[in-house]
Amino acid sequence: MEIRSNSMGQQANVRLRVIVGRSVVRVPESIRLLTPGAGGDIRHPGTHCPQNTRRAEWNTVLLNRKKLVVALLTLGLFSLGIAGLAAVKLGVIGGSRFYGTPYPDSPVAPEFTLTDHRGEQSSLSDFRGRTVLLFFGFTRCPDVCPLTLDRLSQVLDETDLGPDRVAVLLVTVDPEYDSPERLADYVAHFGPSVTGLTADRTTLEAVYVAYGVYAREMPGHDGEAVLAHNPQVFGIDADGRLQVLIHPEDPAEQVGSDIRKLASAGR
Repeated sequence: MEIRSNSMGQQANVRLRVIVGRSVVRVPESIRLLTPGAGGDIRHPGTHCPQNTRRAEWNTVLLNRKKLVVALLTLGLFSLGIAGLAAVKLGVIGGSRFYGTPYPDSPVAPEFTLTDHRGEQSSLSDFRGRTVLLFFGFTRCPDVCPLTLDRLSQVLDETDLGPDRVAVLLVTVDPEYDSPERLADYVAHFGPSVTGLTADRTTLEAVYVAYGVYAREMPGHDGEAVLAHNPQVFGIDADGRLQVLIHPEDPAEQVGSDIRKLASAGR
């Protein structure tokens, strides 16, 4: 706030700069605060004016002040509303909306068409209208993959979210071994919500790149080569937008909470 007086000290021009978010709102200098003079005239010190004139002038001052307060309150409420909408979009009301890692901008999940464990062509868009839990793994995985799929199946059973509400998609990172038949045997252990997906290496590499997935051979504890890959689950809402990266190693209650929130998003 800046207050400037003229040489006679008769009146003060008020300049307000109100910062709301990243916007600067300027209140015009036409709003003036008048100071009473020695003789009682708030316009000209040392002179006298009728009582009614003084009362009218002060009423004008009070009215301008009230208008200023109302304007500032309105701007404040407006900024709070914008901040609230932004918080809902970012998933940060009361902390993080998800226990996992949220996608701030909820981008559209990259589309793909692969071969499912029944030998049929299956696209991500075929699951539109359902929540999708997308996981990259392989049938010979000794620990992370079976533990992750078992955790997801357990949570879905406990939350009563059936295949009509949630689809779990397992995209293989070992296409040379994971044929549709092997995938069919494997996913049968984790319930009807799980679909196994495979394709040729070139097709799958494009999907890996689109989702930022890595899969490379590394030496295991016993000297045998193992495939290292991303353990996270991509949470996609019913509108086909990425909402959260779920960490399956988190407590079951947190994973279940994220899946329930995800299932209610985009509906």
